[in-house]
Amino acid sequence: MKLIDKILANDDDEMIRTFYNCADSDALVSFYLRRFPPFSAALQVEGDDSKIISVLDEDRTQIAGALILTEKVCYLEGQERSIGYLGSAKIKTEYRGGLVLARITRNLHIQMQADPKIGFCSLMKGNRVAHEIFLSGRKALPKFRHISGFKTMIFKPVKKKTGDDESLKIISANQSNIGDLVRYLNTEGKAKQLFPVYKSEHFTNPGNGLLKGIETEKVYIAMKNDKITGTLAVWDQTAFRQWVISGKKPFSILKPLVNLVLKIRGIPVLPARNKGFGSKYISLVCIRNNEPEVFEKLLGHAMIKELESDSKSVLVMGFPDNDPMFSKLKIRAITLKSDIYAFAWSEHLDDLNAINFNNLYIETGAL
Repeated sequence: MKLIDKILANDDDEMIRTFYNCADSDALVSFYLRRFPPFSAALQVEGDDSKIISVLDEDRTQIAGALILTEKVCYLEGQERSIGYLGSAKIKTEYRGGLVLARITRNLHIQMQADPKIGFCSLMKGNRVAHEIFLSGRKALPKFRHISGFKTMIFKPVKKKTGDDESLKIISANQSNIGDLVRYLNTEGKAKQLFPVYKSEHFTNPGNGLLKGIETEKVYIAMKNDKITGTLAVWDQTAFRQWVISGKKPFSILKPLVNLVLKIRGIPVLPARNKGFGSKYISLVCIRNNEPEVFEKLLGHAMIKELESDSKSVLVMGFPDNDPMFSKLKIRAITLKSDIYAFAWSEHLDDLNAINFNNLYIETGAL
């Protein structure tokens, strides 16, 4: 077996999709993110610059293991900083002896010698393999710090009463107000840790970049006394990436019963095996003073608009534990739990440990 290290490129697209677009888990039920070709295009929503750090089995012409490091400019303690997002870590079952992991983490360390010096990642609860890879305490790995639990809700839009504040108006973004929108997002967002830094071109050129595929008319703005007081968007990524459910045979037997219960409760049913959720992300949630009433008004407006345009729409929304806007939210949903970790190598550990991650923002559409 001849193993080689490689940063994969566009020429490796077919091999990358063969490796990633399938489940490789011993769990009864598992999820994976299917990205449509070209693979690199779907990575744009995760950050400005992505590197697929891999180890190849040259004899078998396949990827033995890989992870994706994406660099993204976010606010951290009110300052713009280059932050790494570590995602899509996967080692094929037959290569899980430690050698492949050691080589991947060594190259990850090399890539993070300059910027980004600090990174974060999301690990779904129950993903035993991912937890073993990252939290094993092996010497070659960076140090991981748990910063929050995270809940992801998959739900159907419903008509929802959203309060009687007539002074609060909801409008859609358009070419004339994008400048005000971007200024608002960056002014309010810098108070949150890991809030992305947005530019006008993210909205004016939605075919590419950090907000690839977003429709400006589905970016909703709450106005009060002619000032922006909150934002929320419905971001449809179905055309270039989808979450897919996979499972072993016992799950296939149980799924009809599970779907019957979900249907009765008004919760989205599970799609066919290896089929994707036709889901849309609740994104760009930025509410002044974290006011729950403004958030609920925006969410209610967005759900009504979705029901008008697509009665079969399925929405995905995520939020950190203890987020005040979501504490009283009651929606029937499939809820997935995960953990958010920040990480750094020993030479940058003091920098990481000095950061207070209490006021955290995670863009679900970029995970």
